[in-house]
Amino acid sequence: VKITANDELKVLKQHLKQSRSWSARAKKIKSDEDHSRSLEVKALMDEYPNLLIELPDEIAALKKATSCYCLCRECHSTGLMVACDECGEWYHGNCVGVTQAQANRCEKYKCVRCLLTKGM
Repeated sequence: VKITANDELKVLKQHLKQSRSWSARAKKIKSDEDHSRSLEVKALMDEYPNLLIELPDEIAALKKATSCYCLCRECHSTGLMVACDECGEWYHGNCVGVTQAQANRCEKYKCVRCLLTKGM
């Protein structure tokens, strides 16, 4: 079977169209800020390795949207978030018992995990 340059161009155009469609769907989900669309996000992330064109910004945004934090393993909320200065993990203030006033006074925060594993 002989493959011509025209055939290769058609394949590349198909891949470009597929990548543009994927990118548009990813951007729509990102702009919706709707965390209930996790099945769509998972489907997009599953499709990504099959794309011929790399879209690092879009895949990074999807990964960030599905990142979970805290002891509760829930995604970011609109409330106070505090970061452990040892491990870099983020926690909801309510989950770790830290108020905004306490966070403002605290120079460094060490999470419970780090306190238990690395000592005080």
